[in-house]
Amino acid sequence: PLPLGTPEGGTFHRLHIVVRVFFFSAIGFLGRASAEKTERLEFLQTHAFRRDLETWRSHHNRKRRRRKETMRFQAEHEAACGPLSSEASATADTPQDPEPDDCRSGAESGMPQSRVLFDVVQTPNLPEAALSSVLQALSRLGREEFCLVDPARLELFPQRPLGKSGFGSVHAGRLHGSPVAVKIPKS
Repeated sequence: PLPLGTPEGGTFHRLHIVVRVFFFSAIGFLGRASAEKTERLEFLQTHAFRRDLETWRSHHNRKRRRRKETMRFQAEHEAACGPLSSEASATADTPQDPEPDDCRSGAESGMPQSRVLFDVVQTPNLPEAALSSVLQALSRLGREEFCLVDPARLELFPQRPLGKSGFGSVHAGRLHGSPVAVKIPKS
């Protein structure tokens, strides 16, 4: 209890309490401001990292797409203008300009590379060496474009047929844990 007539212990005591309250409030405010500043910096760094990561990913995807398109164009160009092309085999006996105009300009045939290679494979009387090199190119293309499936990674369920056609039968299977349909040609 405070003595009567001296509320709250005098002026000095009041001033001392005000200074202490102000001091502890200032310390609390500075601590909270420092914590908030740290949180904001972490947020900005995370946001900048995400933005940089997305920029890198889009650049990497564009670069990969460009590389894939370049490989496809080179193969189409080789198939259309190279030693296995129909122009080369048709004009092998006649002396002519070494490259047709569309090959010199680099015009695309508009067909997918695999289609061009399959057309070459189906050419009648194709020499064994040429057939072998085309099949190797087709195998390389399949691996590069992830179209050629490694048989060790494919799980086939022959007891679950999905359908039949003139080509063969279709069965259920699993590739990398995902359900797939597998075409099996007639033997």
